[in-house]
Amino acid sequence: MLVADFTVTVGPGLIFKVNNVQSATLSLVRGTSYSFDLLAVSGAHPFVINSNAGNAGGTLYAGPASGTTITFTPDATTPNTIYYHCQVHFTTMFGTINVSDPVPNLAVKTFLEGPYNSGTQLMSDALRAAGLIPTVEPFTGLGYTFNGGGGETTTAPVLAVTGNNAVVDWVVLELRDEFDPTAIVYSRAALITRSGSLRDVNGVNNPALSIADGNYHVAVRHRNHLGIMTDAPVSISSTLTTVDFSLPATATFGINAMKNIAGVMVMFAGDATFNGQVKYTGAGNERDP
Repeated sequence: MLVADFTVTVGPGLIFKVNNVQSATLSLVRGTSYSFDLLAVSGAHPFVINSNAGNAGGTLYAGPASGTTITFTPDATTPNTIYYHCQVHFTTMFGTINVSDPVPNLAVKTFLEGPYNSGTQLMSDALRAAGLIPTVEPFTGLGYTFNGGGGETTTAPVLAVTGNNAVVDWVVLELRDEFDPTAIVYSRAALITRSGSLRDVNGVNNPALSIADGNYHVAVRHRNHLGIMTDAPVSISSTLTTVDFSLPATATFGINAMKNIAGVMVMFAGDATFNGQVKYTGAGNERDP
């Protein structure tokens, strides 16, 4: 499936889960096709996308469907707010879909060395399981100055998600000038999941970017790992662009910027002081900062 796709399941108490998030609010872009995996949805819970929150009346955009995969493409006539729900149990099995005009669409994947498990090729979500991930991004409090973003806030249901889509931590996503990669044109906080995908605060969509189409160096930073950046500028537009830092073929800025663990590239653990340096001894070292 593409990164924009959604897997719908039925949770206890007659609720819909999308990518394991209960009653997730989805953000779709006009002109983009999205697939909804309904293989785990039985015929007792026909899935529809409708202009009404309830089943009665309104415009039916997709469905009813179950046990299959459907595709939905919002267009210029689609309202800014529509809904998905069960055609039968629509009072409990429902969610909101926000529809917007095309915006820059970027999918980013990377792994953090600290929680990475080479056996599963996933990261541990121990911080989430222990309730140690804040709902508000922590980087402003660490002294990081955002450009265009900052203050991103997620919710307890997003942090309650388990499995491959579980949140591991917060990261900073930066877009830098194509000619001067030291210049941060735009930055925002995003969630990173066990599978390495960067997600918006709803835990489902790619991070929303408030920036014009163009060419940018893509950088990712974390509070206790060395930052990484693409070696060359990447074209970012409403057409999906994917940057997968976990692939050895993805060229990164600098020399040996990432660590190779059994063929998977990961961000070096360190920089606990978030100053761009790794020190073993002396003032501000990584062992006892």
